[in-house]
Formats: sequence, structure tokens, C-alpha cells
Amino acid sequence: MISASYEDELDTASVVYFCDISEIPALLSKEWETYLSFLSSIEANKVQKYMFDDDKRRALVSILLQRWLIRKKLCIDNN
Repeated sequence: MISASYEDELDTASVVYFCDISEIPALLSKEWETYLSFLSSIEANKVQKYMFDDDKRRALVSILLQRWLIRKKLCIDNN
């Protein structure tokens, strides 16, 4: 779902992450609910407040990508 232009060091490279939001499941699917479950209730409410489905998908990906980058930078386990 998310792709990167490199795999190693965040400190030494300019990185562009991208995601094809059309690949994110329909908002009424179980997969969508699973993705939302990774967020706090406040974050999930913010995502759900967007009017358009694509904006909801962008908001979700943004939050999850930020978390992933922080964990990667700080060498924190995914759990």
C-alpha cells in the first residue's frame, strides 16, 4: 500500500512516500474498520468528519504514515 524511494536511513536521504488511495478499501468494509481501529477515538473522529471519501482515506493514510515514520526513526517496535 505505501511505497518508499529507499529502505535504509532516514537521516541521509530525501524520501518521498506515496500511496494510491484508490487501493484503500471501501469505507463500509471490515478492512476500513480495522484501519480505523489503529487510531485513537479522537483521530478516528477527525478522519470520519471529512465529507468526501477520498479525503477520509488521505487523512487515515497521513496519520498512519506519520506513526510509521516516527517508529522507524526512533527504532521502536511496531507494537
